[in-house]
Amino acid sequence: MPNILVIGGGTGLTTAYMLENVMGFNITLAEKSERYGGHINSLNFGDHGIAEGGAEFIGAPESYPNVHKLFSMLGVKLKRFELNADLHKVSIEHGKDDHLVLPPVYHSAEKNNHSLSDFFGCFFTDHNASQKEIRIDFGTLLNKFSDLLTLEWEILRAQHEREPENINEVQTLEEFMEGFKKKNPGFKEEDIDNFSNRVLYPIVGAAWGIPISEAKKFCAFYAMNYLALSKDWYDAPSGLSSYMDAMKAQCKNLDMRLNTEVTKLIPITDSESTKYQAMLSDGTLMQTEKGIPLLFDDVVISTPAYASAAILPDIDTQDMQELKEALKKVRYYDTTLAFHLDPNYAPPRGTVVHTRVEGDLAANTAQKDWKAKNGATPVKKTWVLPGQPMPNNILKTEHYKHPIMDKNYFIAQQKLHTMQKKYGLYFGGILGWKGDSHEDGTIAALQAARSIHLKHHRAPTANRRLQNFLDESGYVIERNNQLSAHEENKTCTLS
Repeated sequence: MPNILVIGGGTGLTTAYMLENVMGFNITLAEKSERYGGHINSLNFGDHGIAEGGAEFIGAPESYPNVHKLFSMLGVKLKRFELNADLHKVSIEHGKDDHLVLPPVYHSAEKNNHSLSDFFGCFFTDHNASQKEIRIDFGTLLNKFSDLLTLEWEILRAQHEREPENINEVQTLEEFMEGFKKKNPGFKEEDIDNFSNRVLYPIVGAAWGIPISEAKKFCAFYAMNYLALSKDWYDAPSGLSSYMDAMKAQCKNLDMRLNTEVTKLIPITDSESTKYQAMLSDGTLMQTEKGIPLLFDDVVISTPAYASAAILPDIDTQDMQELKEALKKVRYYDTTLAFHLDPNYAPPRGTVVHTRVEGDLAANTAQKDWKAKNGATPVKKTWVLPGQPMPNNILKTEHYKHPIMDKNYFIAQQKLHTMQKKYGLYFGGILGWKGDSHEDGTIAALQAARSIHLKHHRAPTANRRLQNFLDESGYVIERNNQLSAHEENKTCTLS
């Protein structure tokens, strides 16, 4: 009867959920904090609305198929909204503020019928009753035509980019844009540079809560992947934590241990296999209720890179040493989120996101007006970067660590891919797949569950939970970022 340990109660809970219903599997989940959910942490501020204390947005079903399937299976509703943003450079030359509302620039509660050019049609959207109407005069739009055109061009190009296969193919965002200039002589170099510095780099910096200068070093594949997604995103009216709670409620056979930090795996090797004991932060071994040290056949590690490097067992092989070194090189930065009612941070154009650009810093404030009730002021979620002031009227602050998705991140991710299933170890979390989205973490969780089924001669397709995420060949479904024929016909070009 296999004993399986899952370390990390974020996306690790998804793995546990896909295993604990299997007859004969004993599943233990260890989470170091007092709650499960990881970066999924919904906060209820009463009439001001429910805000996400960590992970925020869920993409469209074609880009996040497994996340949508999981929510549907759990009976947790998602509601579509249009992710638009106001890019606001606070101080520029001549003392003028600079505003650019990014596509979609128009939406209304009424169905729109437009007789405009195909280009402008790219920036118009259909009915969505959740959001207020946004209109921009055509003078503003035409003044920003170059920026919007270049952004649309880059989004379309990013949709055709494939994941780099090795470190020699990895480009930073800055290198990506330099290549764009060489491949598109129809654009003036100064226009591309102006767009990169005024629009693209601030967007990426604000999206991850890092300085603009650091955003230039991001791997282009990771950064542009988000821009290549649909305009439609999804919000959980009852909070994203509701799906974590729904999974936990259905886990009748799971041994979940909160406030339990695993700091090291101790390998126990015999002639047939390697099993593990789990050392805790107090130096003791994880035990049964009777005080007997637990011995695990398989371990799923769904923790940040720095924690995973420390947890990994001391197995004296080259591949294990290389993995540890790669994980140690992944850099993390502190993220501070302030939830507040300060009107000075409200998106001035009614957009969901307001991006403030001040020098080398670009930070977002997200406000979902439709979530407030009874006329209350909607709660605002502001990313506060080091050196920036805190908003007033703060309701709560949250602190997280997020990886810097540079070449070191890519190398560590590739090392994890090659080490999956070796030594009875499996790797989840966002680092376990191809990016840093919730879909990536979900795929990694499902892949681990599927592999453990196969190792112990259980059919993944026979698991009534897991079977929903498998294709006709029994593999986990992956997202489709390729342009459809219909989307290709919408390519925006100058005539």
